[in-house]
Amino acid sequence: MTRTGLAILGFFGALAVAQRLLEPAYPFFLFVFGVVVGIACRHAVVRPLRVRHPLLSLFACAWIAAALSITVAREPDLRDVIRDGGAVLAFLIGRYAVPAMAGADREERLLGALSDLGVAVALATLLAATAALFAGVDAYEWRGSYIPYAHNWLPMLLVATVGLADQNPARGVGIRVSLLVVATLASLSRTDVLMMMLFALWLLFMRGRHWLSQPSARSRLVIASMGIVLLTPPFLALEVVGERLQAGVGDEDLSVGWRLLENLAMFSTMDQAGPFHWLFGLGLGARVDLPAGIADFSDNTSIPHLHNSYLTIILKFGVGGLALMLTAVALLLWRVRQQGTPARRALRMTGSWMLIFVAGKAITLHGLSEWSHLVFAGLGCALLAASCRRPTPLRLSA
Repeated sequence: MTRTGLAILGFFGALAVAQRLLEPAYPFFLFVFGVVVGIACRHAVVRPLRVRHPLLSLFACAWIAAALSITVAREPDLRDVIRDGGAVLAFLIGRYAVPAMAGADREERLLGALSDLGVAVALATLLAATAALFAGVDAYEWRGSYIPYAHNWLPMLLVATVGLADQNPARGVGIRVSLLVVATLASLSRTDVLMMMLFALWLLFMRGRHWLSQPSARSRLVIASMGIVLLTPPFLALEVVGERLQAGVGDEDLSVGWRLLENLAMFSTMDQAGPFHWLFGLGLGARVDLPAGIADFSDNTSIPHLHNSYLTIILKFGVGGLALMLTAVALLLWRVRQQGTPARRALRMTGSWMLIFVAGKAITLHGLSEWSHLVFAGLGCALLAASCRRPTPLRLSA
């Protein structure tokens, strides 16, 4: 592994450890972000500033000014302001700082480092799942006390591993992909399993005919199919798997009800604030007041963000802020469609699916408000932007 790979692995490893051992982890996150910015500045290549969409940039600057003005006027708790500002910073770290650590036009190194990170996270998840299995815990404790939070990164690291194989077909990643899939199943994350199934179906649709035309690929598909057939029944027979499949179905699981409650509380908060704040938001540090007599697990009567990140963005920046964000992503995807080159197909695929996975998690799992997920959202945008640049002949060295 190169120094670049070690630096990127160390960065994400520090985030994973902080999420596991520190409460709150935000101060350590900010410290690690500062270190990464320092490293990135040593490797960054200064490119001429190009304003591709002047009107959109003007609106974005206006919305930033409005958000800051509203924040100052409302005088929120400084801790909440730092939390929200750090979320924006996390995206910028993923968009600019982490790619800069790999050097100019070295996205191949970045994919290799992310693939190595996937192996580390998968092994940690499998070890934790094994410990939980022998301890005989229920599904709630399995996920809450044993499985590391970094398992949520596995879908993004899977597409990075597949992208690495696309970039360098001579590099076999079959074992790595299998390890990532098995670790995702062991994490008992229903959302991640569904997203990986979606990705697998897309791969079969796009590349199935090509795979079936190659004897070696056909053999791997047969082996994989046999493994699925043999391992699925005993996996489904596990008690914790049954608990996860039933979670949210019966009256005893309150997670769905809590999500509905916080969404209704958010709409009530915005209705009381008025149409202006529906458009511009309540600024950084805004919180949602819970109904009278209701508190979260920490006995707080208000919450700084919702499980649905899109509603969180509306809370902080309004419907206009959410529209600006979606417009910026849509324009980036349109640019990739118009300028993307076949030689950069791996970057285009990896960046697109990273954004899809983060966007999917944003519906129910803080995907666009949790800091580490926002780093991956930034990485997805960085890879998409890189897919529009003319490639330089490089040797994979990650």
